[in-house]
Amino acid sequence: TYLYEKALIAYPTYEEIYQNLAAAHVLLGEYDQAVSMYEKALSINERRGEVWNNYGQLLYDMEQLEQAEEAFVRAVAEMPDRPEPYNNLANIYSDWKQWEKSIGHYRKAIALSQDGAAAAVHNLTIVLRQSGAYDEALSLVDTYLERGENRTQWLLQRALIERAAGRPEKAERILASVQSKNTKVLVTWAEVLSQLGRYEEAVQRFSQVVEGTEES
Repeated sequence: TYLYEKALIAYPTYEEIYQNLAAAHVLLGEYDQAVSMYEKALSINERRGEVWNNYGQLLYDMEQLEQAEEAFVRAVAEMPDRPEPYNNLANIYSDWKQWEKSIGHYRKAIALSQDGAAAAVHNLTIVLRQSGAYDEALSLVDTYLERGENRTQWLLQRALIERAAGRPEKAERILASVQSKNTKVLVTWAEVLSQLGRYEEAVQRFSQVVEGTEES
């Protein structure tokens, strides 16, 4: 931060320096100072959408969701063709259980992404599951399973959807088929086994987590 502060002496109205200094304070865990720097950058140039987005993410991490929403809305207004602020707004609406708004913003983020938007799709499947749209969530998961990438992540999501839909037997079969048995898989598997009354097997799965014998 020292070098950025020296730069500000020479260029006190250059908002990029304030943004970089804010990012440095975030890395140091100095959130209040980071907020101050972002607000200073925006007071110099309030049309910087990426600054609004970064500022909103900091506010979100600080659990100041109303203020974060306002920042992300401004980010969308300044860069309507970028997926990041839509995804971030969707996260907030998901936290508030405003499913329709969350789903709409995730869809917008996905539509604007050029790299497949796997992270936004993953978030969307979670919200679809939470809102009870199980068939649509399964369809999305299957699309990504067909690509053969991150199979453990998508199989876990499929199992969670089947369990939420009241089909724990299907969920258990999926979890048993997962090649990589990481902590999330084992814990979910144990929970489903408990739900099915297969308590000894559930204890075995929990024991693998406690003993640190899960596979990466």
